[in-house]
Amino acid sequence: MKKIFYLFLIFGLVAVSCNKPEEAPLEQDVVFKATTSSTGFKAGTCDNADASYALVEIDNEIKQVGIIYLDGAIYTNTLKLAPGSHTISMFVLKNDNNTPNETSDDIEVLATPLTGANYASFVAHSLPFDFTVDAFMKTEVEIDVLCFEAADITDFGFAWFAVNKITVRELCFFGDFCTKYYEDYAGSLYAQQEYGLRHDMPAIFKIDVKRNGNPLVSYNNEAWLGEGAPLCVQYPDYDGVVDTYEFNLSILVKVGTLFQYKPFYTWTITDGGSLPNIGTDNVMDFVLGSCVPDADLILPPYMNLPIGATVRTGSYSPGSLGTYFDVTLSNIGAGFDIQNGTYGVYCGDLQTSIYLSQTYNLNVFSSLYPAYVPAAFNLQKAVLDNINWLGNNLYRYPSYTYKDLQNAVWMLLGQLNETTDGGLGVPTALSIKMKNDALAYGDGFLPPVGGYAAVLFISPDATSTSRVLQLLFTLVDP
Repeated sequence: MKKIFYLFLIFGLVAVSCNKPEEAPLEQDVVFKATTSSTGFKAGTCDNADASYALVEIDNEIKQVGIIYLDGAIYTNTLKLAPGSHTISMFVLKNDNNTPNETSDDIEVLATPLTGANYASFVAHSLPFDFTVDAFMKTEVEIDVLCFEAADITDFGFAWFAVNKITVRELCFFGDFCTKYYEDYAGSLYAQQEYGLRHDMPAIFKIDVKRNGNPLVSYNNEAWLGEGAPLCVQYPDYDGVVDTYEFNLSILVKVGTLFQYKPFYTWTITDGGSLPNIGTDNVMDFVLGSCVPDADLILPPYMNLPIGATVRTGSYSPGSLGTYFDVTLSNIGAGFDIQNGTYGVYCGDLQTSIYLSQTYNLNVFSSLYPAYVPAAFNLQKAVLDNINWLGNNLYRYPSYTYKDLQNAVWMLLGQLNETTDGGLGVPTALSIKMKNDALAYGDGFLPPVGGYAAVLFISPDATSTSRVLQLLFTLVDP
């Protein structure tokens, strides 16, 4: 019986031993992965030397750890850290300058920026931040690094994470703003420029950067009023990933009686691509208006127009001002290039009727920026430059009547066939010549200083089958 008792006792001990929980290890393996990419403050790849080791600070203790390059990524050698939460406050990749046993000449090549630093927004996680080491698991943490080039090390931080190398690229912009009505800008930032208000002023503008359609960073040149230096825009480019970047240009202009940033143009590039037509100085020079003919980008003159207006058509045709008919505009605020009052207009769509003695609430568009005109009027958008040429060259046709001009517009739209019977909708030889001249000389036409441009009045709910469109020639603000 005693032997059987001991046998049961041994089994009992075995059962207790099998159910005893395993003790957690004092330290656990931690590896930091850095995904390689190119990073620099200028266009192109990061031309720094390859990193030799990582210098990191965890829980207020600085560690030097070796690294390896594997399948396009940078991995640190394994570190031992206790399970639980840890804080990373520095991560720098350094090159040993071919002197492995001497650190005084080592060179920083990649680093992670600190929270609040200039480049903190360029990485997913700036420093410091916390990470967790799990017991019984090997931990791999990712980190973004920027190419360390001509910058103070205090602008960077250090962290362990999959190191996504990022190129900090730079594009520079400089602009001119041309306006005949520069006195209207009294009280604006332009009035504070060194030479004051004048016909050609350095443009005050901002650039909003988007990455893959998402807002990334915004810059403006208000601090130096646009004078003496370009606005240089820096943005992060992730290596190994195809990214699309938009650079949205908004210029400070007068909107009614206020001074506001208004969007004018968007450049789109992929990764570190070049801006189209940029000059050899690597600065994108643009001009709003027509006073700098050799600029890299020439934007049409600006028209200070309201978003919409109430339009009351006259009761007879031709109108009292010698055009197809009159309209009376109302509900327009102060300061705009068109005002409340009566204007002579021409029809912009032969196939759509607009009725006399009727009131319409219409949106207002500049013919100089057809990209903003609704797609329902793609036919009109294609010949707005030719129509504007005609509106600025009527002096060439001293005997023209409103019928000649109206028929020429309809022919430019391809909505009227050429005949020579002389009525409205039945072109004369003069109206045919006006149309032909506009097609011959008007492609790409921009009104000169003091010239004219068409203003479009369009139904807010315009579609390809339900449209209201008229043209109004008024003095442009060049």
